[in-house]
Amino acid sequence: MLGAAAAIASIVWIASFAAHKRRIIKLRATDGLSPVTRALAVVAFGLWLVFGILGSDWALIVPSVVGLAVSLPIVATMRASQRGQDDLADRIEMIVAGDRVG
Repeated sequence: MLGAAAAIASIVWIASFAAHKRRIIKLRATDGLSPVTRALAVVAFGLWLVFGILGSDWALIVPSVVGLAVSLPIVATMRASQRGQDDLADRIEMIVAGDRVG
């Protein structure tokens, strides 16, 4: 029961990252997003992943992996220059659309 509650909480938290990801792709800007907050979230996902692996708890492992997959590109985009942000957003759009990145 506790594992299911943790998984649901993680899914809700990850949804906020997905909303930011859509905003970044649409607007090609990361204005208004805190890089410190996003970086700390990546660290938190990583720590929860380690904790889940150590305890063999799939209810922690799966959401943590998904959270890292969603949040790492956001942090990378925020660290990139504007040209880099545009290139990264283009690549993410291509991946989302199912096109090959090359």
